[in-house]
Amino acid sequence: MKKLSLALIFLLIAGVAFSAAQTKFELGMSISYYSLKFDLDTESISYLNIPVRIGWYFWKGFEIEPEIQLFVPLGADAGDSAYFLQGHLLYNFGSGGVVPFIGGGAGVGTAFPTLASSRADRTTSPSATSGWPASSSWWPSRPPSASSTGSTA
Repeated sequence: MKKLSLALIFLLIAGVAFSAAQTKFELGMSISYYSLKFDLDTESISYLNIPVRIGWYFWKGFEIEPEIQLFVPLGADAGDSAYFLQGHLLYNFGSGGVVPFIGGGAGVGTAFPTLASSRADRTTSPSATSGWPASSSWWPSRPPSASSTGSTA
């Protein structure tokens, strides 16, 4: 944890220096704490979220911003780490100290390891594992079709 803290402090200082020296690029990062607790669990699971991104202003307020997000588990019985690789396209309205922007993006990642199996682990009902694969979504299963419930439409 000590090495991670030193690396984050270094990135934060480097980002400030890099942003001040260059007007065409920006480096940003933040740190967030997540605590997840499901209805049937007695304890919560904690994660530290660390996104790092670099932006490149390529034309009249438009910016391309690749980003990597790391989810580091905390605690004695913590789960696996997770990551997301994302790309963003932003438009910045004006320049100055505070600049409004609009943007969108897409990405891929390993998702929350604790969420991937959360629904399938909590029930023995066959319908709980049908529908969406449990390994790719933590949302509840789709409702059964009319033919499987015996009703007619």
